Amino acid sequence: MAADTLAGFLAPLPIAALRLEAATVDALAQVGLKRVRDLLDKPAAPLTARYGPGPVERLDQALGRRPETIHGLLPPALHEARLGFADPIVLTADVERAVAALAEALALRLAGAGVGARRLDLRLWRVDGRVAAVTVRTSRLCRRADHIVRLFRERLGERLDGLGGEAGDPGSAIELAVLGALAVETAVARQDGLGMPAADAGAALADDVARLLDRFGNRFGFDRVVRFAPAASAIPERAARAVPVLEPERRHDWAAHLRAAQGGGHIGRPLLLTAPPDPVTVLAEVPDGPPVLFEWRRVAHRVARADGPERLAPEWWRPGDATGRLTRDYYRVEDTDGRRFWLFREGLYDRPGDAPRWFLHGVFA
Repeated sequence: MAADTLAGFLAPLPIAALRLEAATVDALAQVGLKRVRDLLDKPAAPLTARYGPGPVERLDQALGRRPETIHGLLPPALHEARLGFADPIVLTADVERAVAALAEALALRLAGAGVGARRLDLRLWRVDGRVAAVTVRTSRLCRRADHIVRLFRERLGERLDGLGGEAGDPGSAIELAVLGALAVETAVARQDGLGMPAADAGAALADDVARLLDRFGNRFGFDRVVRFAPAASAIPERAARAVPVLEPERRHDWAAHLRAAQGGGHIGRPLLLTAPPDPVTVLAEVPDGPPVLFEWRRVAHRVARADGPERLAPEWWRPGDATGRLTRDYYRVEDTDGRRFWLFREGLYDRPGDAPRWFLHGVFA
């Protein structure tokens, strides 16, 4: 459609047809700008200076002079539970009880279908036509009603406050609540143990951790909650990578990964690493030998035993990364008080251009 023809169709429409905010529509009406035709010939700079970019941007989008991203509608929930109220509810406590009832009904439907949910959507329809929408996601397949209720409870208050939930406004009363599972996957039955207390306790702990990660992810954002997975690198700080908890969880053989990273040998690495490695001052009997005394954070440690070295060559195929550009010799050392540390010397004395330095990279428990 030509721009002139489109402008002719839009001209008699009210300003509100441009999807402007109510305050902007009122401000324009006060100066006599009530129809789209009143804006067609107005210069953009004064309008933008006085009313912000909204009127000019919406007019350009309506006339096809500026692109506009259109977001598709949400797909219908594959599994959902509905609860209507003959007497609309207002109190947050009533809403929480309604969510608990919906969660029980939805959990039964998910279990009957043999699936679990990864994304759940709660919609609260108000008497005045407005809708409060709350969405939560889970790192593992979920069909436990108590977990669903807990995830929504932490986010429900802010959504109700944003819509005037308990402010006494009659229009804020809720007449319909719908809980739907927008993303589901087939749930494979899993036997965590044989009734042995230790096995059952381990499985329960893993489930508790997964539910805790779900709460953290929905509260702070799943881009900030990660888990660690093995990475193909012999450099300790690269031997693991952070992956989002929303990625499907895989079982990793960390012992095999450690043996592979150490070339088949396994002299042990500490669970606690310093990031980045801490510089230390070292005294050794010979330049290439293990330390006999080192100072870390202004505390001197005399070495009683030392094991090593474990030599790690630099990863030369990473030219753009300065980490691990020199050969490292790692030592496990124990001081006279029985504390064990993981030290390494970066650089070789017999290699021209190297300036060897010592670092503490970890502490053994």
